[in-house]
Amino acid sequence: MSETWLETLTYNDCLDLLRARSVGRIAVVVDDFPLVLPVNYRLVETQGLTWVALRTRPGNIIDRAGINAAFEIDSVDSLHHEGW
Repeated sequence: MSETWLETLTYNDCLDLLRARSVGRIAVVVDDFPLVLPVNYRLVETQGLTWVALRTRPGNIIDRAGINAAFEIDSVDSLHHEGW
């Protein structure tokens, strides 16, 4: 089994990873409980602004969530049993 470690990514490395994927997870708090949902997303880069866009229906649980949220993507290499 290989050793595990944490590595700080540069801003540009993060953008490269976000560009290469389209599925992530959003975590929000609803009724005092954490909720983590898979979402399709798109990295939008326009006129000096960069943001993650995801689409929901009006009234969706994400739409009703509070202001605190987290977003993440990851990947798993099943051949080498490694991930990021």
